[in-house]
Amino acid sequence: MANLLARLDNKEYVILDDSAVKTKWQNKGYDIYNIAGTSKLLTNNLKTINYNQALAILEAYQSEFPGIVIDTAAIAGVTAPVTGATPVIKTTPGVGYTGTVSWDPPVETVFITGTDYVATVTLKPAVNYKLDGVAEDFFTVAGGTATNAEDSGIVTVEFPTTTG
Repeated sequence: MANLLARLDNKEYVILDDSAVKTKWQNKGYDIYNIAGTSKLLTNNLKTINYNQALAILEAYQSEFPGIVIDTAAIAGVTAPVTGATPVIKTTPGVGYTGTVSWDPPVETVFITGTDYVATVTLKPAVNYKLDGVAEDFFTVAGGTATNAEDSGIVTVEFPTTTG
């Protein structure tokens, strides 16, 4: 199935990853262009653009297409702080997002004993995904208590006090 990326200046940009859909779109007057990777770019304006340009258009106009609501609750790659361990600063990329992690209190090199750490995870939707529609307190993190506002990718995670 094709995913509408964006409408820009009355032009529609679509990326196809299913060749069976190609004929259907061609019959509607669209032109198909090969682009980087295995995807195809489909436009109705006879203008060839490359994959990176298509992604840039998507990111700039992401609010103008429906997108897929992120529906994987578990945030991978963030675990409870352990004394002497180095904190992560990025999540493991999830289905539909990437993420960064900051710590409070700030960690200079490793976690220290007797500290209550809170991680703030900031999720960024991947192409064709969105946070609008994510429920309040939807996300989870192993070993901590995670909270997030509705439609938000800012996740606050409270962890137990580190022990020595």
